[in-house]
Amino acid sequence: MRHLSILLSGLLLASLLLIGCEEPDPSLNTPTSGRLILFVEAEYAPLIRPLVDSFETRTPSTSIEVREIEARSGVQEFLNAYITDTAKTETTPSVALIIGRRLLDDEQEAIAGRGLTGSLHELTIGYDAVAVAVAEGSPLKETTVEQLRAGLAMKSRPASTLQDDAGSTPVRFLFGPANSSAYTFVRRNLLGDLESPESGARWVGDRDSLLDLVASGEGVAIGSWYALSDSARGIRTLALGETDSNGVAQKPVPAIVPTLVMNTYPLEMPIIGYALGNRNSLGNGFLNWIALSGDPQQYIANRGVEPENVRFRFEREE
Repeated sequence: MRHLSILLSGLLLASLLLIGCEEPDPSLNTPTSGRLILFVEAEYAPLIRPLVDSFETRTPSTSIEVREIEARSGVQEFLNAYITDTAKTETTPSVALIIGRRLLDDEQEAIAGRGLTGSLHELTIGYDAVAVAVAEGSPLKETTVEQLRAGLAMKSRPASTLQDDAGSTPVRFLFGPANSSAYTFVRRNLLGDLESPESGARWVGDRDSLLDLVASGEGVAIGSWYALSDSARGIRTLALGETDSNGVAQKPVPAIVPTLVMNTYPLEMPIIGYALGNRNSLGNGFLNWIALSGDPQQYIANRGVEPENVRFRFEREE
């Protein structure tokens, strides 16, 4: 359940990190000791690495190796890392995965085919916005989900496709890797029956190259807000609206934590942690700490990601 009481988070954190009279054996795999191989989708690595450092500081008997991956290949690497280590002793490294989506059908089938469905543990860490990013000098300020869908289906699209008064400058869509969680979201939720945008699209292999193209006015990017938002480079994200179930157009809103928490921003995708194996493994211990503890949840909220289990209080200024 989203936004559980912070009291529950505190109790769980205390149970995970309680240190008794004896130091834990660093060779044993427990929620607070041992080794962890953590596969993290590359665009979320800057979000997760400081949390890894914090967890290792709190639990000095742990060692976590972060491996940056693309979502599609990363699921396979995560599964392979678990099944190829056949020893499964008390000192076997734990494995975990963090990506910006839930497992696809064929990925779940691959896990089930190995008889591992009962060993798979899933925790939602937070929610990222799916944002539309442009250069600072772009005439575009806002758009809607419906206008995005229409634009993606056009062979030739002026800027006015996305915003009525934006002029006739042609729009080119830019995306991160085709196997990223963000593009999987676009394919499922915006493209409809299309295999890809009708024309004028480009896929870019790494975040820096994508941001450089956006900042130089080479196109309009659709993807993870966390990956695309970089005002220091002269990039801004558009306010986004949609038409509700009653046919009423909602006012476009920015992609920020309050609009995500209040469900007024229309496009968001989950950031999910997965672990395989024993529930008392370090993989589960680390994911539980991120997903259910106050400090890491507040940390991700401060970086623009909607936390899963921190309550927010919004107060109106008089």
